[in-house]
Amino acid sequence: PRRGRGRLRRLLHVIASFQPEGRGTDIGLALATASRSLKTRSLVFVLSDFQSPPFRRELTAASRRHDVVGLHLVDPGEQSLPKAGLVEVRDPETGVAGVLDLAHAGTRRHLAAVAADREQAIETLFRKAGADRVVLRTDRSYAADLAGFFAARAKARLH
Repeated sequence: PRRGRGRLRRLLHVIASFQPEGRGTDIGLALATASRSLKTRSLVFVLSDFQSPPFRRELTAASRRHDVVGLHLVDPGEQSLPKAGLVEVRDPETGVAGVLDLAHAGTRRHLAAVAADREQAIETLFRKAGADRVVLRTDRSYAADLAGFFAARAKARLH
């Protein structure tokens, strides 16, 4: 694709005005579509919490052909839930609702362990696929994390 501010503005407009047709996330489909559509080696960013159906095969294939960077949105609150009593929850992608008893220490420990296991699995997935991953925490600005990532990449390319 062409470079320049005009191209970037058009691209950002397309992204901002996109209206999804359904609910849910299919990262595998997005990666497969990017791999099919991009004719030359490209830098591909995937911004997600990566809570989706498995996409190992598509990530590995895309990483062989392109420079894939996962921008992993992480909410630290998922690993240290407050002692809040009964909390009604709803999955925004599936619409499934339920009630959690966060006053129960076992529930909080279990949910924190699930979040930690998911984080470890995503880290391993990206490493094995040969793709980069940058953790972007929701409790702080992402600018420093991205700047550090790109500085490290630039330094690595010099050596």
